[in-house]
Amino acid sequence: MNKKKKVIILAAAFALLLLIASFGYKYLSGQKSDAQSGAAPTPSSSEEIAAPDFTVQDADGKAVSLSDFKGSPVVLNFWASWCPPCKSEMPDYEKMYQEYAPKGVIFMMVNLTDGKRETSATAKQFLKDKSYRFPAYFDVGLSASDTYGISSIPDSIFIDKNGNVRAAYRGKLDAASIRENIEMITK
Repeated sequence: MNKKKKVIILAAAFALLLLIASFGYKYLSGQKSDAQSGAAPTPSSSEEIAAPDFTVQDADGKAVSLSDFKGSPVVLNFWASWCPPCKSEMPDYEKMYQEYAPKGVIFMMVNLTDGKRETSATAKQFLKDKSYRFPAYFDVGLSASDTYGISSIPDSIFIDKNGNVRAAYRGKLDAASIRENIEMITK
């Protein structure tokens, strides 16, 4: 009888543990952080968040700042040539660049140039091999990515002509999502 009681108590404790784990999982999964959900924080439509300024280098090594483009909508994308999701969204960004750059939308395709895993030379060769024409910038000191808290790539930030972040996404975007966000920042 004593052994039977221990088995019943053990089974009840195990069932209680499963119940607690189940409720805990449901609670925590409903409270995902932005990193878990795959999306960077996005401001509400009534909230204005000024895009932090940063300085990167263009293909010629010249310093270029986000603030240089104040007054224009900006598509900001952080990427690297070794990143498969980055590489898979590049053709969509190239297509959008061809369509929207003539309408005044600025594309800042910022390469995370750490000097080890990614160099300016490897990034430039990747862009040349793929015949991408959008302007690429190089975050040589990773200060721009630090400013935006980039912890994984790709990351895309859509900034309106007033310099406010209107949307931000962590992870690969499809063409429809890119277009929708560009349309939003050009209104």
